[in-house]
Amino acid sequence: MAAIKPIDVNQVLKDTDLVNINESLDAIEAAKELIIRAEQAGIDVTAQKSRFDDLDKRLRATKAAFFPNR
Repeated sequence: MAAIKPIDVNQVLKDTDLVNINESLDAIEAAKELIIRAEQAGIDVTAQKSRFDDLDKRLRATKAAFFPNR
C-alpha cells in the first residue's frame, strides 16, 4: 500500500488559481453591466442577477481566505 502524501494546506490553491479568480471577478463585473442594461430594456434578469451576486460573494470569500491581502 502506498504511503499517503501529506497535503500542504498553505499550497491548496496556487497563483494560477488567483489569476483565474481575478479573471472571473472581472467577467462578473462585465456581466453585471449587461444585466443593468437588460433591466433598463425591461428584461427580467432577476435569476441571473442573483446568480452573479452569489458567485461574486463566493469568489471574494475564497480569495480572502486563501489569498489574504492580494
